[in-house]
Amino acid sequence: MGSIVRKVSIWFVALWLSAATAWVDAGTDTAAQVPAGPEPVVRISQGFFAPSLLAEVRDALQASRASLDPALRALPGLLHYYVAVDAVSSSIVNVSVWVSPEAAAQMNELAAMRAQRDVFVKLGVDFQPVRTYTGLWSVDP
Repeated sequence: MGSIVRKVSIWFVALWLSAATAWVDAGTDTAAQVPAGPEPVVRISQGFFAPSLLAEVRDALQASRASLDPALRALPGLLHYYVAVDAVSSSIVNVSVWVSPEAAAQMNELAAMRAQRDVFVKLGVDFQPVRTYTGLWSVDP
């Protein structure tokens, strides 16, 4: 049952975020990066942890913003970045939306992200392989 919940969670997040592709704050330099034709790329990193670690994991996610926020803002092609925790499935997810697969690939080498991954692994978070999805369509309400 756990693998079904994981698969549904990943599918739902990818589908939900495909509708978020054009939510760029007016006046930011990322507004010019929104692609005119092809849909953006969605990158998802998900990890699972023991339910007893919820408070610790949530606190670490909040603390991670101090180092990740400036590092992420410096990456060209990033449209959105989301950090979330689900107490029911004892999982965390980092979802980013990019202008291209090449832009999304920058995350693989981001030192601040690698350092944070180590923090969460030490806490007991078991990460799934990172998935990068090519957008097919979206809805902009």
